[in-house]
Amino acid sequence: MKAKKRKCLVMLIAMLVPMTSVALTGCNGKNEVSIATPDQATTQITTQQITTQAPKPDYHEAYQAYKEKLKERSAEIKAYDWQIDNSESKPVVFADILGDETPEMIITFMDVDDPKGIGYYIRCEIYTYKDDKCKLAYTESEDVTHLDYASQFFHQYLFFQINNSKDLYWLDYRGMSFTQKTKIYHMDWDGEKLSPKLICEQTYTDMPDIYETPDEKSGIVQGEDVGYENSEIYKYNLLDSMSHVLMYNDHSFVIFDTDYQFSDRNEAMSYQDAISYLDKKLA
Repeated sequence: MKAKKRKCLVMLIAMLVPMTSVALTGCNGKNEVSIATPDQATTQITTQQITTQAPKPDYHEAYQAYKEKLKERSAEIKAYDWQIDNSESKPVVFADILGDETPEMIITFMDVDDPKGIGYYIRCEIYTYKDDKCKLAYTESEDVTHLDYASQFFHQYLFFQINNSKDLYWLDYRGMSFTQKTKIYHMDWDGEKLSPKLICEQTYTDMPDIYETPDEKSGIVQGEDVGYENSEIYKYNLLDSMSHVLMYNDHSFVIFDTDYQFSDRNEAMSYQDAISYLDKKLA
């Protein structure tokens, strides 16, 4: 009787071994656990079960450095209180514009030294956090000499990003007498500094009939003279692909044929809101 039981037990084990192999190998029969030793299989299964995602960085040090920089520049930032007509100025924004997930800080402010002697001269600076320090990545260059004048409201700027890209684009419009100039820059990053690369330039001169002078239009895209109409297509293709409106100014005049609802999409914030935003990040 005992011999019969032992025979049945051997047969049962023989049936279970292939089933165990199938269970471990899965449908494709290529699971590494199926060909591992018992100790290796135990280690692999345990490793698969306890694998967890690494915690997301909180950028605490970057936010702390940005807060200190904001407080250092508070008077100049607050002085720019006419950025948007009939609304609170929003001269601060945080956004990853280098593609490394670390947020940068863009500020616009009134230059207290006013080197051009015009009055209410507005500048832009961009800061990044690198090598455990808050570093100046961009300040005024010869390519873009100023952003805005309080005394000359025919200036408009727009910082934006487009779909599937973290790169920063900068539209700069200037109206002077009968001439309108629009430039779009791509902010190139060399690992240390940002620099504006001109990718689109338009000039439109609309002379009154009294001068008996024909209107003049021109358009350059990526260094090539493509004509005004083609440059318009290029410009609006960029604007149509905007994913983020990071900052803009508005003096109640329209330079675009289409309403892009900048005010509803503006991600910039006032000085006090920026401090509150950082306080929450640091809490």
